[in-house]
Amino acid sequence: MLFKQGLDLRLKEFEEDYKRIQQTEQKLQDKIDSAASDYEQAIHGMATATDARIFKRLREQQRQIELQQQEIDQIRFEKEILQEETKRLREISRRDAMRSRQDDRRDVRGFPQLHAAFDAKVPVQPLPGTRDQA
Repeated sequence: MLFKQGLDLRLKEFEEDYKRIQQTEQKLQDKIDSAASDYEQAIHGMATATDARIFKRLREQQRQIELQQQEIDQIRFEKEILQEETKRLREISRRDAMRSRQDDRRDVRGFPQLHAAFDAKVPVQPLPGTRDQA
């Protein structure tokens, strides 16, 4: 009986030790799960912060691209307007040059020609501003 009581006592101690070990294992597992969860949250937080910075830079770059596109569009518009203005001014210049040449020809034609004075059968018209015939 004493032997049985000793065995029972040892069995109880074993069961108590086993329960303490299980509790310790459970506490360790909880700590491991908590640490893993904290680590995942920290990683997620860093990823979110990194993503936020990346998205912020992307938005800034998109805004800059839009501004540059607007500048390009404005420059193209101004270039087209200047081309049209240049074309218009060239046309005006050509017309003025043609008128000037025609005026020069009229001035030359206004004077009597030498052969008309001596060889022509038609009398020479008087010079503008004179009353006598040539």
